[in-house]
Amino acid sequence: MKRALALAACLAATPALADDGVPAIPMELPRPPTSPYVLSGKRFLETNVSATYLFDVNARTDAPADARTSRSSAIVGAEVSVPAWYDRFRLGAFAGSQIGYWGDDVHGPFSFYFGARARLSYWMGDVFDFYFMARADLPLTIKGDAGFRPGAGLGLRIARAISVEATYDVLVPIGASFVNTEHASFVPIGMSLSLLFDACVGCNRAEKKQVDHDMACRFYNSAKARAARADAAVKKELCDAIPAAMRACPDPLAASRVDDGMVTFLDGLRRATTSADARALVQHLIDYHAAMLYQWAEYEQEVSLATRDGHKLTERWTYAPVPGDLVDYLGCRGAPPADCEEVAPEKK
Repeated sequence: MKRALALAACLAATPALADDGVPAIPMELPRPPTSPYVLSGKRFLETNVSATYLFDVNARTDAPADARTSRSSAIVGAEVSVPAWYDRFRLGAFAGSQIGYWGDDVHGPFSFYFGARARLSYWMGDVFDFYFMARADLPLTIKGDAGFRPGAGLGLRIARAISVEATYDVLVPIGASFVNTEHASFVPIGMSLSLLFDACVGCNRAEKKQVDHDMACRFYNSAKARAARADAAVKKELCDAIPAAMRACPDPLAASRVDDGMVTFLDGLRRATTSADARALVQHLIDYHAAMLYQWAEYEQEVSLATRDGHKLTERWTYAPVPGDLVDYLGCRGAPPADCEEVAPEKK
């Protein structure tokens, strides 16, 4: 609290500093997305390619008693699902094709296959994931015959890449009953065994990164703007005083952190100037540099507290202005450079 009041008093005593903007301490980053899987971060999408063996138990009524009572088929398709609740709940949609007969000897031998999936993990570890699953499928033959197949089962996912699922389901025809079968309106027993491979690459949620800020740019740009507004005589006096100020060096035995090379240079520059306007410009730079150093110390304290709690701040600051660069921005070595970019552009 005392440090904040001291900084406020510094800004109030030098109103011009408020125009240049001493940066506010950044907020803490939210904790990175977590997942029960140590080897894989939290995901925003999953895409499973699957192969399924399925059979229905529905005895024929137009055949001897020892005739087959089940019909088997194979399903190949892909599923897209969205994970939620720490990746323990996944809701997805499925599309694929089915080869074989289902329900009776009429529905088939080729069908389009659509469905919805929901999975809820009841035990999820670093490598193995045991879960309940529910599904609602819609087989659709080329002739237009359709069915509805709700089911539930168990699954095991290994290393978040390969899954094995066993499902019990029932099959209900839509629009037309099954022909010559023990159960014409539904198949009470259906079983399936599926093998899934998660082919989603790069589907982990991105962790918010710290943004690098070179706070020295604020100091350089402020000096450049004030020098541009100064009279030609004031700027000439300032530039003529630079060689004398450059010869000043901080005492390595007595210098503290705030007595850096820039402090010593600016102090020498103030002593080497005589006019009120030139000294006022230098005094502004001295006050602004002191405020930035003060805020930098506050920032480091916040970094220390955040690190102790396992957090990071949204910004990573550096502040190390050097006299040589300041001279360039004052325009004492020709035209000043373009404004310094506090935040470097992202690399593509």
